[in-house]
Amino acid sequence: MITKQASGKYRVRIYAGGVEVTSKMFSRKQDATRWEQDQHLALRDGEFSKRVGKTLPFREIASKFLDTKNGVMNGQSLDTIRYAVTTYLPERISKLPAGKITPQMLERWYDEMLSAGYERSTVVRIRT
Repeated sequence: MITKQASGKYRVRIYAGGVEVTSKMFSRKQDATRWEQDQHLALRDGEFSKRVGKTLPFREIASKFLDTKNGVMNGQSLDTIRYAVTTYLPERISKLPAGKITPQMLERWYDEMLSAGYERSTVVRIRT
């Protein structure tokens, strides 16, 4: 979404799942339009390197995402996901920006859960 500001500059806001994931200011509308199109293409193609994922903790991103799913997803499913994120996800992972969480960190967490005595079915459910 492009809006012209009182200063004469153009502000572009990019939304995904009802949540603003990035924004940027431009002096020229043509530049704003080009950047907006590039961001939408990157989102569609899964290549979007969003500022949000580099700065906001994962728990905040997950919470905002789940809030956008109220009324869209089954309430019980949402409650189950929220419970899993708040109960099982370790603080060392949930406080990290999403862009810094690696597959190796998640694999180590899954292994720790199995070692702690959680059933394999619980770990598999959380992984999905």
